[in-house]
Amino acid sequence: MEQGLDIVIDFTGSQTPKEFDKILGDEKNSPERQANVMYMKSILELASFILLEEILRQNLTRLLYHIEIKRQLNKIKIRFNNIKKKKKRKEQRKLTRHTIKEKFNQKYLFFEDAPLKSKH
Repeated sequence: MEQGLDIVIDFTGSQTPKEFDKILGDEKNSPERQANVMYMKSILELASFILLEEILRQNLTRLLYHIEIKRQLNKIKIRFNNIKKKKKRKEQRKLTRHTIKEKFNQKYLFFEDAPLKSKH
């Protein structure tokens, strides 16, 4: 049965080269040590890839979140502008009606004082 190599990756740099030598093996050029070094390199590459992937995923998530917030804000802004436009058009129509009514009253003012004629 093959014996596995337990490696603890310490990113703080507190492990000394002697501790790594103990992990890798005693003899400098032994095939076992070279295999352990290759194994450790592959683990470090995998760990760095996983770490990079996680960082990219978090950044992408953050970016998508900001894009969604901007999109929602734009929707709210458009809705608010539409409400303002509707209100402005309503005021304009009200003003136009009032102006037309005033002009009509000024033009035909003398009809207001005249009594209504009945058809009977």
